[in-house]
Formats: sequence, C-alpha cells, structure tokens
Amino acid sequence: MIQDAGKAVHPDYVEGQYQGGAAQGIGWALNEEYIYGEDGRLQNPVFLDYRIPVCSDLPMIDTQILEIPNPNHPYGVRGVGETSIVPPLAAIANAVSNAVGVRLGPHSHVTAENPRRTGCNKRGLMVEVTLWGSIGAAAGGRKQIEVEAKTIRELFAKLAVECPGLEPLIDNGIAVAIDGVIYRDTWSKELPDDAEIVLLPRLAGG
Repeated sequence: MIQDAGKAVHPDYVEGQYQGGAAQGIGWALNEEYIYGEDGRLQNPVFLDYRIPVCSDLPMIDTQILEIPNPNHPYGVRGVGETSIVPPLAAIANAVSNAVGVRLGPHSHVTAENPRRTGCNKRGLMVEVTLWGSIGAAAGGRKQIEVEAKTIRELFAKLAVECPGLEPLIDNGIAVAIDGVIYRDTWSKELPDDAEIVLLPRLAGG
C-alpha cells in the first residue's frame, strides 16, 4: 500500500492506518454484506454472522509512506485515515473479472446486490444459464441449460433435478452472476427478464 502522508509525524501509526484501511477494503469487497430474509428481517446483525476479515484471512500488507508536504497545512501533513480502503475494491473486482470472465456491475461488490437492478422475472419464465468451468463439468459437460425459475433458490432447485451432479455444489460451491453482478448467498434474489446468468465456482474462502 503506497500513499502520500504529507509528513508522517508518527510513521508506525501511519502504517497502521494504511494496513487497517486496506483490510477494511478487502472486507467490503469479499465478505461484508447485509443479508435479509424473505420477511425483511436482517439475518446477520452480529459479528458472528456479519463476516469481517481477521488476521488469519489476510496476507502481510506491505506499506510505503510517501512524504510530499501539504502546502495548505502548517506541518505539511495529510489525512491518512481510511484512504486505503478504496484500492482493494477495484483490485479485487479486476482480479475476479480476469479469473472468471465476468465483469462486476457498477456500484456493486462481489457479494452485494445491485440496488439499481430492475425488471424482475415475476412469472418464472424460462431463463438460459451458462455453466462456467468446473460447474459445467459437474453438469455432465453441459455449457448451457434452460430452466423455468423466478428466483435463484428456484433456479437451484430446478438445476438439482435437471443436473444431479450439481446438487453437492449448490450449498457452498456455486456463485451466480446476473448481468455481471455476483451473488453468493442471496437465494431470494429474483431473476430479471432477459438477464445474462452464469454459474461460477466460488473463490477460495467463500
């Protein structure tokens, strides 16, 4: 993590801010998500369920403090708190895109629902699903499948019947990309009409 501190009055504290911000950005990108049930109630209101990164989840985060004095401050300092939250989000989004060939949608992260998503499939119309990589192999080598489903949960139920090889993966081995936005545990999500739906292997760590 490289950042301009202006003047690092206490370098150890500055380094801690860089590392803490980066860890928070990784959490936002990979783990942190509010999950609501079908009754509208929050399902993960405590830190036992709202997953934030801990030391064992993270690599050592190297830092480099740049000191370019801030001309608008008498001591030349710059704010460093939480600035380093931002880069991990873009870096992880690009890494996921490069790995699985799916670009995350705007204003979304790996686990979040896109609040701009509209046009849901209310009637359970036929949807075409692309089976990517090892998911296709588990489905007997099929690359695409067409099923009738209204929600991700219904989609999985139909796929378990149509492709029994996928059933062991449904609980913890499959993520769903809908128009480039990846969903992992939000099974009540309704499927939009004419959406591009791709089933992907989950990344290591969930």
